[in-house]
Amino acid sequence: YLQETEFWRLYKQNQSLCSLVMKTAVGVVYLLACLLEPFMPSFSLEVFKQLNLSTEIHLSLSVDKGDVDRLRKPWDLLSVGHKIGTPKPLFRELKDEEVEFYRKKYEGSQADRVLRAEAKAAENVAAQLKKTKVSDGT
Repeated sequence: YLQETEFWRLYKQNQSLCSLVMKTAVGVVYLLACLLEPFMPSFSLEVFKQLNLSTEIHLSLSVDKGDVDRLRKPWDLLSVGHKIGTPKPLFRELKDEEVEFYRKKYEGSQADRVLRAEAKAAENVAAQLKKTKVSDGT
């Protein structure tokens, strides 16, 4: 959305439209944080902080509470003049080694991963028994 609207040009050419674009973008980010909160609570908490919004009270996505109508106009979710907090990256970049580690760790089905973990545990027990026998001299 920000790329398509070219807000950096709007800032120089049409500041009122630029303000609307930015308010819409921030409203959409706020809405996404509310939607993702049950699944990624720490992410949503950080977004609320960066948007300078209460971490306690946020949009209700329930039809009964009346916020659903407000959601149709993301540019109206925050008040005029709202100041966002200090932005910072929400996710860190994974190095190639980390990507490979997680790829190996989570490849295959969950059943495959359980079997690999059990086999690894059995290898560890066997190695520990072997060490114990060697140190006992038996």
